[in-house]
Amino acid sequence: MSREEVTIGIDIGTTAVKAVAADEHGNVVARARVPHDVKVPEPDQFEHDAGQAWRDGPVSALQRLSGVDARAVAVSAMVPSLTAVDDDGVPLTPGLLYGDGRGRVAQPTAGMGFMIGETAEFLRWTARRAPDAAGYWPAAAVANYALGGEAVIDFATAFTALPLFDGTGWDDAQCADCGASADRMPRVQPPGSAVGMVRSGDAVLAAGAIDATCEQMVAGADQDGDVLVLCGTTLIVWATIPEARDVPGLWTIPHTAAGKCQIGGASNAGGLFLNWVDQLVAQADPTNADPRRVPVWSPYVRGERTPYHDSDRRAALDGLHLVHDAAAVRRGAYEASGFVVRQLIELGGATASRIVATGGGTRVGPWMAAIADATGLPVHVAAVPEGAALGAAFLARMAVGLESSIADAARWSSTERIVEPDPAWRTAMDDRYGRFLDLSRASRRSCPQKPRRFLGVIATATLLEVVVYLKAYPWIMRQFWDRVRDGMSAGEAGLAVGVSVHSGRRWFADAGGVRPKFLDEGPRKRPRLTLGERVVIDVGVRMGRSIRKIAEELGRAPSTVMREIERNAFCYGRYRQRYRFGAPKKGGRDAKPRYRAAGAQARAQQRARRPKPGKLAVNARLHDEVQTRLLEKYSPQQIARRLQLDFPDDAEMRVSPETIYQSIYVQGRGSLRRELHQCLRTGRALRKPQRRADQRRGRIPDMVNISERPPEVEDRAVPGHWEGDLILGAGGKSAIGTLVERATRFVMLLHLPDDHGALAVQEAIVAKMAQLYDLASHLDVGSGS
Repeated sequence: MSREEVTIGIDIGTTAVKAVAADEHGNVVARARVPHDVKVPEPDQFEHDAGQAWRDGPVSALQRLSGVDARAVAVSAMVPSLTAVDDDGVPLTPGLLYGDGRGRVAQPTAGMGFMIGETAEFLRWTARRAPDAAGYWPAAAVANYALGGEAVIDFATAFTALPLFDGTGWDDAQCADCGASADRMPRVQPPGSAVGMVRSGDAVLAAGAIDATCEQMVAGADQDGDVLVLCGTTLIVWATIPEARDVPGLWTIPHTAAGKCQIGGASNAGGLFLNWVDQLVAQADPTNADPRRVPVWSPYVRGERTPYHDSDRRAALDGLHLVHDAAAVRRGAYEASGFVVRQLIELGGATASRIVATGGGTRVGPWMAAIADATGLPVHVAAVPEGAALGAAFLARMAVGLESSIADAARWSSTERIVEPDPAWRTAMDDRYGRFLDLSRASRRSCPQKPRRFLGVIATATLLEVVVYLKAYPWIMRQFWDRVRDGMSAGEAGLAVGVSVHSGRRWFADAGGVRPKFLDEGPRKRPRLTLGERVVIDVGVRMGRSIRKIAEELGRAPSTVMREIERNAFCYGRYRQRYRFGAPKKGGRDAKPRYRAAGAQARAQQRARRPKPGKLAVNARLHDEVQTRLLEKYSPQQIARRLQLDFPDDAEMRVSPETIYQSIYVQGRGSLRRELHQCLRTGRALRKPQRRADQRRGRIPDMVNISERPPEVEDRAVPGHWEGDLILGAGGKSAIGTLVERATRFVMLLHLPDDHGALAVQEAIVAKMAQLYDLASHLDVGSGS
C-alpha cells in the first residue's frame, strides 16, 4: 500500500490509548491498544498517571504501528484534562480528568459537553502544586510534545478551558488569577492543520480534536432521527435534529454535517459504571436472566452529568430480592445504561429512527442488546470501535492536503451488524423504565436547571466553520471596534462585548490601533504562509518536486514558494538551479536545500515580530517637542515641517506625520498620551484606514461639484431637476441606470444590456431624456465611489 494513502490516529481514552492506521477509504490496516490505570485516591477524585497515560502511552502506541509507513499522525483526547510539565514536557503532577472534585465550580454552568470553569479550577490546583512548572497542558498537548516536540491543542479543546481561553487566545488575566501565565499554556491551532513533524520518521504531526468530535465525524449519524451513542467509559448520546433547541439539562451543539444540530449530553452510566459492576458481581451471562425478574439500577457511582449536573448523586439498586442472581444484576446494569439513552432521547424531543453505536463498548453484546431493548430502536454497530482514533486519522489526512472538509469524513462510516429490539424483553422493560425514572427523581437535588447551549452558536454551521468562528469572532470584533470608534477605551470596549479588559487591550494593540481589514467585506490578499503550508513545501523539497508542482498543491504562485525556500532553506544556492536548462540530474549542494518547516516558521515569525521601538519612545526631546505642539493645535503635517525649519542641523529632530499618528493611536509605537487625539482637527478616537496610492481615484476632468448646482434645485419647487445613478448587480456584471425627478419623484430606468461604462450610460441618458425634453433643465449624475 502506498504511503500516500495511510495516516494514523491516536486516541487517549480514560482506560487506554488506542491507535489505528487507516487508508484513504477508512479501512483499518493496523491497530494498537496500550491500557493504563484510572486512579481514584478519594471518592471525588479522578486522575491519570499523566506520564504513563498521556506521554508514554501515545509514543508506545505509535511504536507498535512502526511497520506502517504513515504520512501523518493526529491525536484526540478526552476533555477536560490538565497536568503541569517541566522543560522537557514531562508531567510533574497527576493528570486531572473530567469530573474530578478539584475542578468543581461553586456555581457551575455547562458548555458544549463540559463544565465552564472546570479547567480553570484544575489550573488553580495544579499551579499551587507546581508553581515553577514550565507549562500547564491538557492530555493532547502532552502527547503532541512527546510525539513531535510541539505543545499544541486544537481550538475545540482549548475552548473547553473557558474562561481561560477567550476564543482568540489565552487570557493573561484569567490565567494569572489561577496562578499561571498565558505563555505557559499550549499553542492552539485549528483541527486538521499541520503543526510539526513526528520525531521518529518524517510523518507530519497534525492537530487533532476532542474524542467525541472525532467519533462523530466518522459515525455516519447525519440524518434527522439518527441517534449517535458513544459507548466508552463515558456514555454520550447525541440525537440529530434539523435545528437548535433549548432543553433544560441538555446540551445543544452544531453537527459536523451542515444544516444539522445535535442535542443530548454525557452520562456516567457508561463503561465507568459497568466496569464497577463487573468488579462487584460474580461472573454470569446476562442473557440468561429472566426478563420479568431484573432489579433496577440507578447508575450514578460518580454523580451524573446530563441531565442532572449533580456531582453528589450516588448509585442505588432497587427491588433486589432472593430470586435475583448475578446474571439478573448484570442485566440490570446494562438496562440502566439503556434507560439513560432513552431518557436523553425523550428529553430532547427528537423523533428517533435508529441508534448508531460506536466506541469500545460496542464489543459487549449484552450492552448493545440492552440499549436496543430499552429504546425499541435498532442499533447499528460501527465496524470500527476505535471511532475517535479513526476520526483523528482523517484529520491527519487534512493536514497533508489529502482531504479538505471535515464533512467528508462521513464516507468512512460503516456498519458491522444491526441489533434489533427483542419483543420478549420490551413490556417488562417499559415497566422498569418507569421505576428507573421514579428512582432518579427521588434522588434529585433541588438545583436550577438551565438550557445548555453552545454560546448561541449558529446551529447550521459545520464544526469546522464553528472552529474558525471561535478563532475570529468577527461579529464581536466589529462591535468592539465600533465602540472604540465611539470613544471608549480598548479595555472598556472589551468589557462591553463580553471579554476582559486585558483582552480588549490586547486586541487593540495587536491590530496597531486600526480596525482590521478582515472585518471589511470584499476580496483580500492571501495571508502569509502558514506552518501547514510550510510542511507541504518541506515534503515537496524532500521528494524533489519542482517549484511549480509545489505551488499547484498549495494554490500559491510559484514565486511565493521560490521566495520562501530561498529565504528559509539551510543552503547558499538557489533551489531553481536544480531545474535550470541544462542542469545535471544529480547536482551538488544546490540540488538539495535543507528546508525544514519548523525552522522556517520560527524565522518568519521572528522577522514579522511587532511592534518595533517607536522613534518618539526613545527620543525624549523629540517626544516633548511633538507633544507640546499638538497641545497648541498644530497638525502632524505642520509639526513635521516646522521641526525641519526650527532644527535644520539636527537630524534627530525629524519625524514623519505618520509616526505622530501611530504614537497617538497605537500605544506600542510611542508614548504620546492617547487623549491627544482630541487635539487633532478630526478629533477621531479611532483612526480611519487610508487607501493605498494605487487604489486612490483621480478626479474627473472639468467635473462640476454638486455644491455648485443652482439654488432652486434644493427647494424642489419647480420640476425639471433630475438625479442620475447606477445600480450594479452581483460582481458588477450587470447594471440598471435610474433617473429621478426631484420634485415629483418620477423615476425612469435606463436599459443597459451590454455595457455600463461612461459612454454607454451617457448615450442611454440622452436617449431617455429626449422623451421628456421639455422637463429636462438640470441633471446631477454621481461620480461613483
